Amino acid sequence: EVWNVDDYAGSERTIPDATTLAAFPHILHFTGDNYEPDGTYIAYIAHTGLTALDIDSLTEYVNGGGRYIAMGQDYSSAMGNDSFFYNYRLGAGYIQDSISNAQQPSQLIVPTADAPDVLGGLIVDLTQTRKYVASGALSGAQEVPPVSTNTAGLYALRYDVDQKLLEIQVRVVPTVTTPISVTGAHIHQGDFGANGPVVFTIFNTPTYVTSTLTFGESFVLTQAQEDALLADGFYVNVHTSAYPSGEVRSQITPTAVINQPFVDEIDNTLHDGSMNPNPTPGDPFGESTLGSTRILSYGGPFAQYGGAVALAHRQQPSLEVPGTTYAGRSIYASFGLEGMNEVLNPVYGITPTQRSALVSTFLTWLDAEQGAVVITPTAEVSSTLYTFAFAFTPGWQPVPVAQALAGPQQVRWDFGDGTPYVTAGSDTNASHQ
Repeated sequence: EVWNVDDYAGSERTIPDATTLAAFPHILHFTGDNYEPDGTYIAYIAHTGLTALDIDSLTEYVNGGGRYIAMGQDYSSAMGNDSFFYNYRLGAGYIQDSISNAQQPSQLIVPTADAPDVLGGLIVDLTQTRKYVASGALSGAQEVPPVSTNTAGLYALRYDVDQKLLEIQVRVVPTVTTPISVTGAHIHQGDFGANGPVVFTIFNTPTYVTSTLTFGESFVLTQAQEDALLADGFYVNVHTSAYPSGEVRSQITPTAVINQPFVDEIDNTLHDGSMNPNPTPGDPFGESTLGSTRILSYGGPFAQYGGAVALAHRQQPSLEVPGTTYAGRSIYASFGLEGMNEVLNPVYGITPTQRSALVSTFLTWLDAEQGAVVITPTAEVSSTLYTFAFAFTPGWQPVPVAQALAGPQQVRWDFGDGTPYVTAGSDTNASHQ
């Protein structure tokens, strides 16, 4: 189910309450390119992020064992980077607003050394431009040959590389004293100063215009058409009864939109002096960290504390902390899906992770369950030497993970007599004296 918070803008709640949310095993929360804090929006006051009651609902949801994925540039601004939910439920500490110095990322996002195996193959590519925009004035002077007319116009378009989608709006304005009869408007293929064939029809309804005529259309491009568009090889042409070949024209000159310049650097600890510098040794949930694991990082020159851009948070029992106090599970990425390149990167020579695969892998990690261990003393070799064996029953794992991780990867032993813990390989037997 998709919940559009815009439908509830201005309300105290923009998402369902915690009781309703509890019926859903997962919540995927995307903020897109939003960076306006709640309560502000350029021209008027509006809710641009979740409200305080919304965040309370999310807190109750994860406290009850809910599984939550958060993604988007400046998610920290939209949610509040000093809130209980952000710090202690996502396990996130805010470091800086842009890991790439407010420029388009130039390096790949890759797994950290701490990332679980199931997340280890992810490669996120934000280095490629995914959107273009263009706008310009239409005039008779740009026609070939030039046309003497006082009719003017404007066009504006945007182009999405991944969808191959071009959306265009055109406005034509004749003079007060010289109305025009528009017969059609097209996108032609041709360089500046040259005429070319019609590629797309924007408008084809003959219309008598005395003031202003505005129209638009959208088109899906082929790869060859995209190549021509980005090489400035298309132009907009408005035809009239007085000038059937075109009265006003403008060359289309696309400009790249900077892709995801505000990916936050985040960390699993607070760097403000509030964390305990001497936590309980081995306690992963001690006050030296916020309990999460760094899973993805960006290695550019502007990283301050390792460049983490994604965190995974779930409590795992260990010898040091055998129980858990928090049932929620979350993954928080400070980048969005909308800017991910999914095709071969010619610079790095790799095909990065697709959006669907990224979300699927996140869900796999959230849903994987821990196994159970039964330990059995096998023999008393002497009065001081004992041997032990254990049987491991894995919890639920997706089939690919279960096949890859058929048995334990590492074994740690606590023999219960105060001696140090022993870390071994995957052997199911141990001896202790």
